[in-house]
Amino acid sequence: MDIELREAIKKSIKHWNDDIIKYLKKGSVIIRDCGLIWESSGEPVKYMDDDCPLCQYMGYDLLNPCEKCPLSQSGNECNEVGSSWFIFVKKPTLQNAKKMVKALKNLLEEKDESK
Repeated sequence: MDIELREAIKKSIKHWNDDIIKYLKKGSVIIRDCGLIWESSGEPVKYMDDDCPLCQYMGYDLLNPCEKCPLSQSGNECNEVGSSWFIFVKKPTLQNAKKMVKALKNLLEEKDESK
């Protein structure tokens, strides 16, 4: 795994921890309403490709989304039913946000083992 990809994954983990998990741990609630929004403020939750350092690094393309992403290559493509991201979007809980972070951390471990 190249250094830039490793950093993008680490930044994505930080993003999920700082922008989502931190608030869910404090008791904030996410509701589904034309996307995910924070119940208390009405602000959108940062969970889409525009917010994801890994998506940005991989050059997310609407015509070929996730094609080169290591999450997709590991069988955990975000838009696939049953993926960590999809589960979070359907049920945006702390537990499901942590599953997304775990999937990202697993990428780092998988890539380390393949050296």
